[in-house]
Amino acid sequence: MSTGEIHCVNVAVVTPGTLAVATAYAYAFKVPSATTGGAITIVSAWAAQDAAHASGSAPNFQLVRCGTSGAVEGTIAGSLAVTAAGTPSAFTIAAGTVDPDHYVAVEYAGTAASAAPLNGHVSINYQMGV
Repeated sequence: MSTGEIHCVNVAVVTPGTLAVATAYAYAFKVPSATTGGAITIVSAWAAQDAAHASGSAPNFQLVRCGTSGAVEGTIAGSLAVTAAGTPSAFTIAAGTVDPDHYVAVEYAGTAASAAPLNGHVSINYQMGV
């Protein structure tokens, strides 16, 4: 991978049953070590789902930065409620730099109990370097 090229990682976010009021994480990828490329910059991201949810019960997605142990250290892109089925919604990237050997994860949470399961998709675009 070279600096300047845009790379894309796609993450499926699926709950097999009812979307509950809870927070969970789907780890997307580990950033390369300093010897194999180093830090990255998230340049854009979006989320979509295949079932419509009312605005009060729509799942919220966030992109988070996790340390080398996988523990959440900060927010890359804040909360995004996806209400419409099949309509991508763009994240606003607040702090897109992620250090070498750290992880990028999707945080998702049900805001109210919903009978519809979550069958979502998050796409993350990044480039090597900061």
